[in-house]
Amino acid sequence: MYISNINSSSVKLQSIETESIPTTGETITVFSENNLTLLYIVKGAADFNVNDREGQVKKRDMILLNPETTLELTTIRKVEWIKITLSGILFTSSLDIDSKSQMFVTEDTSHSIKRYLDLAILEHTHRFRGTDLILKKLLECIMVHVLKNSELSIKDASVQVKNDEIERIQQYIRK
Repeated sequence: MYISNINSSSVKLQSIETESIPTTGETITVFSENNLTLLYIVKGAADFNVNDREGQVKKRDMILLNPETTLELTTIRKVEWIKITLSGILFTSSLDIDSKSQMFVTEDTSHSIKRYLDLAILEHTHRFRGTDLILKKLLECIMVHVLKNSELSIKDASVQVKNDEIERIQQYIRK
């Protein structure tokens, strides 16, 4: 995990909102477009499917969707979440450099992330002088908690290069 990347990255909040899916058994599709999408499950549970990877999320789980990722959620119980859309960063596995995973799930065992999210929603709703700086710092706190409690790293999205030659060189170095 590279917590120092948080300060140097160009994280920009695109949106923060609360949403709910009241119907059990309903399937919802979330597409992260060009941004990182974070879904913090406030209430309920759902089955998920991303690129043929299946699993389940529940209250206090946070889903991290990298850009250009499609997530299908089928509700088990009424789901409420806080949805944050960020630009400038994406998540990678700290354990597997070659990981192509576009989605990660982490659990908020300390309930700290939820507190920061509540403050961010309050600040976003009641904008005042300094709101942008406060929101940036709250997002940094959320990222630090995610990184310290999981085996993830963040990368600056602008330097995410997909180049075959670079990948071949990296594979050679690893061997």
